[in-house]
Amino acid sequence: MRQRKNETKEEYLERCRIKQREYYKRNIEKEHNRQKEYYAKNKEKERERHLRTYNRGDGKHFCCEDLSLIENYELAKADNFKGWDLHHRLEIGSFYTLSVEELKSLDLYFDRPADELIYLRHNEHAALHNKYRK
Repeated sequence: MRQRKNETKEEYLERCRIKQREYYKRNIEKEHNRQKEYYAKNKEKERERHLRTYNRGDGKHFCCEDLSLIENYELAKADNFKGWDLHHRLEIGSFYTLSVEELKSLDLYFDRPADELIYLRHNEHAALHNKYRK
């Protein structure tokens, strides 16, 4: 969209904003429905793929075994993993606490066996971290 000859910059910007809002209103529901349909069809496959390939830049995986061996996997899967975090047990231990950076430096962060990982509800996970920060 171009600025008209007799139009001020503010008028032009307002016209652009109005057009954007109209476009958004027209298409948001269609796009939202398309996304919902895709995830309804592929939610389990996509979530498994995401968990398998999730990385923080170095292309490594969290778990080197079958994800279904991780504790609380079935509970998390029943909720489609929404509200669940995959957590390293070594981050919060009863006698020690290792940060993500320490785990990475010790080469204990990626490609871990399933018994070193656990699915925790997000609020439980946050509470654990907050408890040990104090």
